[in-house]
Amino acid sequence: MSSLLDASSLLLDVLDAENAALRRLDLAAAVALVAAKQAALARFEAARPRTPPPHGSEPALGAAAIRLQAALAENRKLLERAMTVQGRIMALLARAAREQIPEQRYGSQGCYQSGRNDRPFALNWRA
Repeated sequence: MSSLLDASSLLLDVLDAENAALRRLDLAAAVALVAAKQAALARFEAARPRTPPPHGSEPALGAAAIRLQAALAENRKLLERAMTVQGRIMALLARAAREQIPEQRYGSQGCYQSGRNDRPFALNWRA
């Protein structure tokens, strides 16, 4: 069972680091932890017994399970918040890009003409 405790501790450390990055909305730091999180999850899954231990036989495992559940719940909430923020940023960028594209329509020569008058002009400053 100590390998399960070690795997739980490793997973908890990675989740704590990712949650700290997500609280700061440091998405680059959170993404950098993906490989470590996948490795910790694989190690945890490999260490997990196929049958649950008898209730109360490993109090340290019970405490680790409670900490993991809390860290995973927070991780889920923070990931959802990060996805919402990222979606809002993408919507802002898309709207800004649409506003920068000039309106196009057919001109008198049968080809596209932008919404602006692109013909040269001159100003006369003589009074």
